[in-house]
Amino acid sequence: ALNGSIAGGFYLRGNANLELGGSARIYSNTAAGITKNVYHETNDKKYPIVEDITSDFYVGITKVTNNYENTDGLVFTTDWGNHFKAESAGGKFFADLPNLYEVIDNDKGEQTEEAFWCVNNAKNWSEAVAKSQSDGQVKLVKLRFAWTANTSSVTTTSYGTSLQEQYSTGFNYGGLQVPSNAKIRLDMNGFTIHRNLTSSTKRAYGWVIQTQGQLEIFDSSANKAGVIRGGYSSNTGGGIYFYGGTLSIHDVSVNNNYGAYGGGIDIAGNYKLTLGGAVKVYNNYDYTSGTSLVRNIYMRNASTVIDIDSKLTGGEKFSIYRAGRGIFTNGFGENNPGVEPKSVFTSENTPDYEVENGTANGQTEAEQWCYDNA
Repeated sequence: ALNGSIAGGFYLRGNANLELGGSARIYSNTAAGITKNVYHETNDKKYPIVEDITSDFYVGITKVTNNYENTDGLVFTTDWGNHFKAESAGGKFFADLPNLYEVIDNDKGEQTEEAFWCVNNAKNWSEAVAKSQSDGQVKLVKLRFAWTANTSSVTTTSYGTSLQEQYSTGFNYGGLQVPSNAKIRLDMNGFTIHRNLTSSTKRAYGWVIQTQGQLEIFDSSANKAGVIRGGYSSNTGGGIYFYGGTLSIHDVSVNNNYGAYGGGIDIAGNYKLTLGGAVKVYNNYDYTSGTSLVRNIYMRNASTVIDIDSKLTGGEKFSIYRAGRGIFTNGFGENNPGVEPKSVFTSENTPDYEVENGTANGQTEAEQWCYDNA
């Protein structure tokens, strides 16, 4: 075990080349109290594997990455696949900072290589939002683990961070934020984002996500198990506070949120919400009611319309609050042929309003009818 000012084990500069293999063991080395075993100042430098790996191989690596930039991890080896055999089991690289990173297999090339992957959801989210703000491009954030908030923290993260790192970009009032000049694709990847607020810890602006930019939420996992939950807001929606821009949700559930303007999705103006696939918005409530007053999709603007861009397969009815009659879907009939809109949507404005089957542009759409003649 060694201790250095920059790296405790190996500090490589410029184009310096480090070949590894066999039973190499580089571990328990520190720099300024931080674990740093092998550090190359050229972050994307790769280490050639020149000898078959044994089960004793154990090498710590320091690099930096984020998952919007390297969606399959930052590859840092060459010829790993050729030299990792059955007898190599147990031999491995590991991340020097396990609260931020892990080493994963990357199978995208001709052979398997080792790659760095960021496991800190807050780092991935914040850096993706910041980069999208600066270059105007869409950034992908893919969850690696469930993300439960520490309700006393400044940022919505349950993960420890090294060197007292704090992330502010992409967060607001402790919840996630997509600012007006950011474009984010959030892949839930089968995991849950949980704001972790309750009736005793509810607060103003207690949403899970506030979005004013361009946000697409989807789930690429096989089981489509991604969930947004745990918001409890006394002055906005609890799950998603949709405050501007565009929002689309596919194959994700929004449930068990509480808010003043809809527990699930609060559409604060005449903004474009798009739904499709196995999306489910259910079991969300007004924050003052416990579970007696259902508020799933709350449209503050009486003329708001929801775009349906694919077949709805989630199986849960969508209940909407909209203080105005008329057609409130676009694309329903085109993407759900033979399905009655009133079997999929229901009104939260009862008894004055009900959802009926309507027609717009020759297609079947959901329409809210008012039965109060007064």
